[in-house]
Amino acid sequence: LKGFFLRVGDERVRLGLPPHSTFILLRTLGTREVLAKILEEMKKLFVEETLHVLPRKTRQNKEILSLLIQKKSTEWPDEVLSEKLRRLPPSWQIEVAPKDIL
Repeated sequence: LKGFFLRVGDERVRLGLPPHSTFILLRTLGTREVLAKILEEMKKLFVEETLHVLPRKTRQNKEILSLLIQKKSTEWPDEVLSEKLRRLPPSWQIEVAPKDIL
């Protein structure tokens, strides 16, 4: 049992998973065309970050764009990134250390 937990811990370090990193989840709702434009803008805005595009879901006949930023635990909080997040329009839902990313 101890070996299992050591292997899992090593994998979490290798993959940069919590608690060795902090996830920041960004979500917004829109049509496919609008979200495609928004995604390109977000890639430019967060060019310095590792930005993962998560699988899209639909709600209320619109799609949900979910983006995940992964920061090393030693790099968070990050004032520059925090300021960028604060400047996002209110249509964005922002979660730091979300319980669920899907």
